[in-house]
Amino acid sequence: MGPIHIGDGAKIGSNAVVVKDVPAGATAAGIPARILDEARKTTGFNAYGLSTDQNDPVAKALHGLIGHSVTVTSASSISCNNSKKWAYAWKTNKLPPISSIPTT
Repeated sequence: MGPIHIGDGAKIGSNAVVVKDVPAGATAAGIPARILDEARKTTGFNAYGLSTDQNDPVAKALHGLIGHSVTVTSASSISCNNSKKWAYAWKTNKLPPISSIPTT
């Protein structure tokens, strides 16, 4: 991995895996160790040394799946509502002429 420099007065959390330099006076924690001082100033308390700017592939994948789920749920809701409208139009015999239905 090469040499890693820990600056004067830096604090390293227990069980932290330090993979890059820690500047003087900084606090690092987590696996891999992250510098906490900047995140604490902007976001308040960070449980377990986690911050919103993590480079965690699992967290990114989960956020992507959740976003996709929201999109699919929204599309399903729109499709369901359209189906209900067409079913009502069919039951009440109020279907529009075929020529007025868009093809795209």
